[in-house]
Amino acid sequence: MIQEIQRYGLSADVSKGAFRTVIGLVRDERKMIFNMSCAAIDAGASGLMIEVHHNPKEALVDGSQMTMPEELRKVIATCKIICKTIIRKS
Repeated sequence: MIQEIQRYGLSADVSKGAFRTVIGLVRDERKMIFNMSCAAIDAGASGLMIEVHHNPKEALVDGSQMTMPEELRKVIATCKIICKTIIRKS
C-alpha cells in the first residue's frame, strides 16, 4: 500500500488518467473513471480528483475527461465501502 512508503496523503487524478490519445485519435475513456477510482483507493490513495459535468459533451473544455453526477455518486459510494474494508483489514 502507498501509506507504507509515503508519509503524506496522495491523491489520484483519475479524470486525466482516463483520457488517452491513441495514434492521434482522441478516445473517450469516461467509463474507466469508476474502475480507476476504485483501484486508486484500494492502492492507498487518500483522495481522488474527478472532473464532473451534468452534460460532458457540452463542457467548454475537457468534456471527454468528465463524468456525470450520477456516476460520481456511484464512485463515492463504492470507494467508501473499499475504505471501510481496508480499515477493517488493518
